[in-house]
Amino acid sequence: MISYYPKTFTKKAVSVYIVLLMIISLVFTKFSMKFIFLLSGIISVVCFFHFSNVLPKKWAHVPDASFGKKLFITALAIRVFWVFISILMFWEIYGDLFDFEHFDSVYYDYLGKQGHKLLVKGGFRDKFEAFLVLPISDQGYPIYIAFMYYLFNDSVILLRLVKAIFGAWTCLLIYKLGSREFGTKVGRLAGIMCMLMPNLIYYCAIQLKEVEMVFLTVLFVERASAILKQNKFVASQTIILVFTGSLLFFFRTALAVTLFLAFFIAIAFTSSRIVGIGKKIIISMLVFSVIGVAVGDTMIEEITEMYNSRDSQEQNMEWRAERKGGNKFAKYASRSVFAPLIFTIPFSSMVNIEGQEHTQFLNGGNYVKNVTSFFTILALITLLMSGDWRKHVLAVSMLCGYLVIMAMSAFAQSERFHQPVLPFELMFAAYALCNLKKKHARFFNIWMILIFVAEIGWNWFKLAGRDLI
Repeated sequence: MISYYPKTFTKKAVSVYIVLLMIISLVFTKFSMKFIFLLSGIISVVCFFHFSNVLPKKWAHVPDASFGKKLFITALAIRVFWVFISILMFWEIYGDLFDFEHFDSVYYDYLGKQGHKLLVKGGFRDKFEAFLVLPISDQGYPIYIAFMYYLFNDSVILLRLVKAIFGAWTCLLIYKLGSREFGTKVGRLAGIMCMLMPNLIYYCAIQLKEVEMVFLTVLFVERASAILKQNKFVASQTIILVFTGSLLFFFRTALAVTLFLAFFIAIAFTSSRIVGIGKKIIISMLVFSVIGVAVGDTMIEEITEMYNSRDSQEQNMEWRAERKGGNKFAKYASRSVFAPLIFTIPFSSMVNIEGQEHTQFLNGGNYVKNVTSFFTILALITLLMSGDWRKHVLAVSMLCGYLVIMAMSAFAQSERFHQPVLPFELMFAAYALCNLKKKHARFFNIWMILIFVAEIGWNWFKLAGRDLI
């Protein structure tokens, strides 16, 4: 049983990426990415695959008691470094501290500062409705920023350093979850892969809610796993779990619903030898009662609206096709297209299209996800065929449940909306990597050919759909 990303796979992944950059840059010369996006992609891909091979072996003899600390400190150092580098980069490009396509970031920042003013005046509670014009599922982050700005006197840098802490903490939680679910080797590799994942690092320097939302999601699943697998029932732990999950209703309703459904599925399917009937009934009743008090009529209405709007995907794709600068091929996309690809998309944007700097900067991170999704899928197939999925039903149902919702939504191709489950995808990928067999190498080669063709096709699609070629 190995405990690292095999070198033969890392070499192939990096080589294919470099060849892709060269071919796409030559074929679509007029639309070659700017140097900064080429550089970000190369650094992201090379560092992820190289250190996913090196660090697990280098840290193999670090005691468990010290490994978590080492993982957290290293993850934090990487994220703090990126926070300061990004500040210099954004200031050089835009003359301010905000990111590419920073409309949402600036709006959240504005709401946070308005909330800070209300807190200082003592009128936050009275003017709550006027301050928060957003739906409930988007209110959590501006409230959070308002309190952070209240503490840090509107300091964007300090806010992002706190994000770096949450990002590093997420890596630690995945290490603990992976170790509990699959063993120490899988947990260590999962933690290291999360530490190195470019898309998880990127948002630590962005004024968006992804870092906090991912942290709360991983915290919920990690604590739920601990509750289900411990011998005794502790009411306070369950209440804390429900509180954590309830916070996510204020970040993304679909995500919160998925988490609670996954928890109930886990309670139902987990063997009675692990979770007794009495414990199942007590936990279920406590969760239902707390949710009943916490959720309220407004949130129920929003959940109902979310369910009723599940057929809006086609309308959204039509709008994307017809809007100014849109892609005319977008109208052909549907859940039947997204569903088979949902573990792998979005593909990497390696061509220069105005207004899509964000996706170009993350081209390397998205490529890493495209490649590692092979191992995520392999893990799920292995667990399904062996019947071991019942032992890990919480994480499996959470991952698959959220991605099913994503496949049916208008945001299936949006990289931001895949963030909450990315750490879990990496955890399952780590499980597959630690249980590799020789025959899997052949399947990986086929996968890399498919990814190669898909990446070229995707970048052609982006240009042709806009009549640029």
